[in-house]
Amino acid sequence: MVRLDFETAVLKALEESFSTAEVKGCNFHFCQALWRKAQQLGLQSFYDDCAVRSDSPSSEYPAYQALDQFKTYFIDTWLENESVFSRRLWNNFRNFETRTTNHTEGWHKALNNSVQKSHVNLFEMITRLKRQEQKNKIQRMLLDMGERPRPMRKKYRLLNERLVRLVDELESEETSLIDYVRRAAHSLYAD
Repeated sequence: MVRLDFETAVLKALEESFSTAEVKGCNFHFCQALWRKAQQLGLQSFYDDCAVRSDSPSSEYPAYQALDQFKTYFIDTWLENESVFSRRLWNNFRNFETRTTNHTEGWHKALNNSVQKSHVNLFEMITRLKRQEQKNKIQRMLLDMGERPRPMRKKYRLLNERLVRLVDELESEETSLIDYVRRAAHSLYAD
């Protein structure tokens, strides 16, 4: 699986070059795109207002027109079958594993720290990448031999357990869709 930011050129290149790869978008960058659009439309001042967050505001409400523009943006960019980004990229329903690109960004940071230069020549970079590849091979070999992977942080383990319970409750019809959405949002964004 390839997890990436929502950049149309990168997405198109991946789909053309690696047509069988499963491509998913980064949840952090998805939320960031939504937040930036909300800010662009002047909605950040209304964000904490419950009338905007949970109810359908009337047309007299000051943010109504901006909310309508946000709804159109969301549908055209993210929701419809012919939208810019398909739902399969950003929808994390039943995904209890990696939802962001943090692990990749961590790897880039470690690589940059090992280089310790702003401009490195090609041969030195190849040497660094070979060392990183060797390190990864050793880690993979240890895992194959039964070494346990680094445990998930407690915060994320508990979050995944809550999400699994919520999905099970939704699928067994113990909870309504709107209650599921509210509780999932609270679980994901309570911190």
